[in-house]
Amino acid sequence: MTTILASASPRRAELLRQIGLEFVISPSDIDESIHKSESVEAYVQRMATSKANVVKHASQLGDIVIAADTVVS
Repeated sequence: MTTILASASPRRAELLRQIGLEFVISPSDIDESIHKSESVEAYVQRMATSKANVVKHASQLGDIVIAADTVVS
């Protein structure tokens, strides 16, 4: 079982290292355009879910995928 960070964010990686988590980094390549009339909350949730799904489909059964997204508004 491998823990996978679905992000290239150095800050997210540092936060996981601070709690002693061992993980590999596997950023997803997705379109991060906001949809017309999409709320900020819906956008962030869609991005995190999409990143997790892309990486999960490329991972092994039992791997743990961590994905997140942030927006400053």
